[in-house]
Amino acid sequence: KHGLIPLDIIIKRSIFYSSLVTTITILYFVGVLIFQRIFIGIIGNNISGTIVSLVVIAIIFIPIKNRIQAIVDKIILKNSPIVIAAQNENLRDEVIKTEKFKSIADLASMLAHEIKNPLSNLAMLTEELNERKNEPGYIEEYQRLVLKEIERITSLLRELLVFANPTQLKITDINPNEIIEQVINLIKSKCDHTKIEIIRSFNTNSNVPGDSNLLKQAILNLVLNAIDAMAHGGVLTISTETRESPIFYDNNENGTRKTQYVMSISDTGCGIDSKDLPFVFDPFFTRKTNGTGLGLPITKSIIGKHGGKIEVASTVNVGTNFKIILQ
Repeated sequence: KHGLIPLDIIIKRSIFYSSLVTTITILYFVGVLIFQRIFIGIIGNNISGTIVSLVVIAIIFIPIKNRIQAIVDKIILKNSPIVIAAQNENLRDEVIKTEKFKSIADLASMLAHEIKNPLSNLAMLTEELNERKNEPGYIEEYQRLVLKEIERITSLLRELLVFANPTQLKITDINPNEIIEQVINLIKSKCDHTKIEIIRSFNTNSNVPGDSNLLKQAILNLVLNAIDAMAHGGVLTISTETRESPIFYDNNENGTRKTQYVMSISDTGCGIDSKDLPFVFDPFFTRKTNGTGLGLPITKSIIGKHGGKIEVASTVNVGTNFKIILQ
């Protein structure tokens, strides 16, 4: 916000500031020692005299030191550390707001790019309509293609709305194993058709606080991605377990552990290239020809709203593992 300060000015000002503080500190300690000797000479060199001198020094000299430090800070730094800290906090808030606006702008730009293709196809089909409307079966094909492109645009907008304005959580005590079973029932016929074996490995039956509908959507997104990655068949493994979190220290240095609920969704599909892994949760990033690139960002948003996190590991031509961690 304020621009960059030339390096030579920073160095000169830092050297001057350090030298000034050092000089004032030396004079301060010399003054304290002289005062202490004078005071002990009057009262006597004993424990009581030493204690009284220390109390007097604390009362008189420490406020003087703080006042001198504040004056030096104001002259050199143009403000006190407290004011500077407040300014930094305000600047940090501005940066966060700027990043949010940038994200919205990026999202709008990517959405425009994604909608451009189906709109171009619709324009091309409309231009061809007059020339080819009398061809046998063309009207039926035209209707099919138009509906397909409209559905693609509708799907993009629908998923964007979910991503940008996720519904409020309705937290209840839920059993994720039951939600997984519901998801499996939804995709079982598709897995049978594509020769995908489903393996369940439920190592816990614990309940967790969460929104059952949103978690179902998150799990379904991951499972559908796994199915898409195994076009020629494979194994889909869904496992659950509980584990102790790393030690968490509070402000009183008391170490505690929390129980974490961990769900893993693994496939034996095509995998994700290592250069693509850092971007899989970015909106509209996808390598699928018919994908929107919003499934994983929505999933991450849902898990984040539950106070959890999602991790991914993948090897090309070996498979991918998504891990949801709730606590």
